[in-house]
Amino acid sequence: MSNVKDNHFVPRFYLRNFTIDPAVKNGRFDFFNLKSRKYIGKIPYGSQMKEKYFYEKDSEIEQMLGEKFEGKHATLVRDLREDITKPNESMLLEMVLLMHFRTRAQRDEDLTFRKHMINTLLDSLVESFKAHLRKDAPWLLDRVTHDEVKDLVRSGSSERYLRKTDTTRKEVRHFLKIKEQISGLRCAVLNNPTLTPLISSDRPVVLLNPF
Repeated sequence: MSNVKDNHFVPRFYLRNFTIDPAVKNGRFDFFNLKSRKYIGKIPYGSQMKEKYFYEKDSEIEQMLGEKFEGKHATLVRDLREDITKPNESMLLEMVLLMHFRTRAQRDEDLTFRKHMINTLLDSLVESFKAHLRKDAPWLLDRVTHDEVKDLVRSGSSERYLRKTDTTRKEVRHFLKIKEQISGLRCAVLNNPTLTPLISSDRPVVLLNPF
C-alpha cells in the first residue's frame, strides 16, 4: 500500500520541463493563477498540481502509475528534448492519454455529468424504489412521504456515484481500457525554435475533434 498523502494529478516528470533547468530537483517555474488573474511568481513545481489523497487513502494507484508508466514516460520526454525526430509514437499517445484522464479537471467534469444524470433519472429511480417497497416493505412506504423517499434515493445515489476518489479510480481504469484502441493513431511532434517559452496548466492535454 502507498502511504503518499499528496497525490499529483499532473506528473512531476512533466512539470519539471517548464522550469529553467529540468535537471534541478524541485526547480522553480513561473506560476500564474487564472482564477484570481494574479502572477504568483517563481515557485517549486513539486508543490503544485496535487491533492491530498487524490486517489484515496492508502491507494495503490499512485504506486501503479509510478511503476508502470511514469518512469518510461519521463524517459520519453527526455529523449524528445534531445532528439525531436524519433518519438516513440505508441508511448507518446499513452502518455498524453493518461495525463488527460488523471487530472482533477477531468474528474470534476465527470462528477458534474454524473450529478446531472442522477438528477435527470431521479423520478424514475424514485418510482422504481417505491415499487420495491410496495412489494417487500409496504408498511415502510406507508410511513414516509414521496419527498422523503426522493431525498433517500438522491442521497443514496450521490453517496454511491459521486465520490471523488471513486471517480478518479474509474478515470484511470478507463484509460487502461481504451489506450489500445488509439494505438494506431499517428503523432506529430512540434518543436519550438523561438525564445518564447511554452506554457502549460493543471489540465495539460487539449482534445480537439475536427470531425
